[in-house]
Amino acid sequence: MKVSVYLKKCSSTTSNICFRVREKNVDIKVVSPLAVYDKYWDSDTLSYKRTAAVPATEQKRLPRQIAAIIEHVEKTFSDKADSKWLKQAIEDVLYPARAFERNHPNLICRIHEYLEKFDRLMAVTDLFLLDIKEINDEKHKDLTGWTNKNILDLAKYLSDHDKDMWIRNVLVPGVTDAQEDLEQLRDFVASLKTVKRFEVLPYHTLGVFKWEELGIPYTLSDVMPPDKEQIARANDILRTAEYTGYLEK
Repeated sequence: MKVSVYLKKCSSTTSNICFRVREKNVDIKVVSPLAVYDKYWDSDTLSYKRTAAVPATEQKRLPRQIAAIIEHVEKTFSDKADSKWLKQAIEDVLYPARAFERNHPNLICRIHEYLEKFDRLMAVTDLFLLDIKEINDEKHKDLTGWTNKNILDLAKYLSDHDKDMWIRNVLVPGVTDAQEDLEQLRDFVASLKTVKRFEVLPYHTLGVFKWEELGIPYTLSDVMPPDKEQIARANDILRTAEYTGYLEK
């Protein structure tokens, strides 16, 4: 099976990217919604020529999208392939949220049901306390075993719904105190409009005995609690002193 890419004019200066799939008795062509500026597009490399006329983000995005579509087409091809399948394969890559909803209808219903319940709870809650252990998602996975995306999404959701919150950052020396991560967390919190308090929670070892009693290895056994200088540094980078809304009556 071979996937090829070609252009079809859609205006005097632009063309749509088209995909063609051929395999024995199969020959399918579909015009995608992706469009390129003819003057700067290189059909041999499927990328833009070096130019300032096209935004850098678009120059990076299009080759990635084309490669992703080709990969998805190759993975989902079958002897029942037709133009409807190819069009759907292209849309699945370009609009992944739609594909997710189509492939997980029951999950989407459960999410809506959960949000309805959460909204009712949110309506009678005056203040939310939200811990953010690590802003970097990969580091968060290493630390907790799970992504932080749901936590950050919740913060945005509460902000969008004008719900007051206190955000707390757990400061673990050598783990969550990287300069760039603290700066990224600072910028994220600054993008929220309802944060009344932002504070640093210094890591402590008060709960280590629980792990020992349960016979579970404690992965932070070599980490010491932060000293006053480390805590002050984190507060300075995060600019926690600027969040004084909690003092208002």
